[in-house]
Amino acid sequence: MSKIKGINVDYPIIRGRGGYFSQTFTTISARRSNILVLLKTEQGERVMNPNFGIGIRRFLFENITEELIIHLENKIRTQIDIYIPDINIDKLDIRTDYDELLIKNKIEIELIFSLKTDPSTTDSINEIF
Repeated sequence: MSKIKGINVDYPIIRGRGGYFSQTFTTISARRSNILVLLKTEQGERVMNPNFGIGIRRFLFENITEELIIHLENKIRTQIDIYIPDINIDKLDIRTDYDELLIKNKIEIELIFSLKTDPSTTDSINEIF
């Protein structure tokens, strides 16, 4: 009996069925995991690749302006083009909210993407930072 091999480590990193890390088994789920890692990594965090990452946390402490949103959107698009070039960004929506009770900024990112090799295969990410 042949064992199905995973494509990538899934994110968030948790224990899988075989005692190792949980894995992705389709290209689209692997790319979803790659995007989540890219979004949640600070630039400089990876020693051998200091340019990898979006650095969203630093945006949370800035005044959220239209220019900041445009800068963040450009950064996301550029980083995906560099590090995950086999996907299309079909929709990228960045919403902001100021919560007066918690007195903190929030950035919500909705990203719908597809594979360049098969544009009908899509997935989405909706994360709040």
